[in-house]
Amino acid sequence: MHAMRNRKAEHVDYGFMAGWIEENPKAMPSNIDGVIERNGCFLWMEWKHGGESMSKGQQILLSKLAQVDDFFVIVITGYSNSTGREVRAIQKILPDGYWKLVGESEADLKVLVNKFYNYAEMKC
Repeated sequence: MHAMRNRKAEHVDYGFMAGWIEENPKAMPSNIDGVIERNGCFLWMEWKHGGESMSKGQQILLSKLAQVDDFFVIVITGYSNSTGREVRAIQKILPDGYWKLVGESEADLKVLVNKFYNYAEMKC
């Protein structure tokens, strides 16, 4: 069963906004791949295909989010689309900016999501 709400949805291209912020012409919105909120706690998920690079701005954004209390940020290497899904690596961005490998499979991702949910039920 595939629960994607809109199979025809495409990623938004924010390229048209380049230069809009005069003080920082390189500033651009970041595409959010996934976020779960529970009782004021947030699990932020960024997906990257193998070999896909992350912009410096997105790295800064995710590192800053990881410093916020009750924000948990993970970067998933793999894909999930209409052709299937694969999870090869899951890295958690720690509040000090380091990235820690915390999983390598869809089963590991499921465990992490449930750990987050249980934490949010108890703490938040």
